[in-house]
Amino acid sequence: MLNIKKVKELQKQNNKLNEYINLENQGRLTDMICYIRGAGISDYKQELVRRDLIEMVLSIQERGENINNVIGGDFKEFCDNVIANLQPRTIKEKVLITSNVFCIGLSTFFTLRIIFSKDTYAHGLFAKETVNYSLPITLGTIIFTIIMLIFSGIIVEVITKKPYKKQEGSIVVATIIATFILTAKFGKTVIFTVNIFTAIGVVIVLFIIHKFLSKVYFDLYK
Repeated sequence: MLNIKKVKELQKQNNKLNEYINLENQGRLTDMICYIRGAGISDYKQELVRRDLIEMVLSIQERGENINNVIGGDFKEFCDNVIANLQPRTIKEKVLITSNVFCIGLSTFFTLRIIFSKDTYAHGLFAKETVNYSLPITLGTIIFTIIMLIFSGIIVEVITKKPYKKQEGSIVVATIIATFILTAKFGKTVIFTVNIFTAIGVVIVLFIIHKFLSKVYFDLYK
């Protein structure tokens, strides 16, 4: 079964080959790879396609040609033809990825709350204030976390589709403004409190689940 080590090894090989791409072709190759990464195919297949693209560009360079002249101006159509021949992620893969992102996001949320909250032990040590082992979770913090988890997916979509699809910057700006407004409005409304050691335990459990989901995900491919 394929594991994450084999995927990383393929990534390492591709990174090494990529060093031989000249500046004239590097920008266009990067655009194509970004587009492929947003196509909803597995990480391993992404790296296989990336290797094929790098080898294709290297072959073009060796012939003294330019990638624009060989492939033509419509790189989106070229990439779509490549993607059409690949099997998209299954529902199981999508569930694993979404669950993994949720675990990472939630563990990051609790970690930051533990470190920066004025009511926690960590802050008390640095500020030399009275230590409090309770961690208040406000409505504003919950709203901020949910929006950021959703917003992170939008950012990925923008990055991967940017070379071939015009994005509306107003959506990004509006999301940021709405997040700050909602956080400011509900920031002091405490929903519940959590013992700091319970929060630390949650972070550890979420990290273990993240590692487990990552292993399951990479073990899906032969």
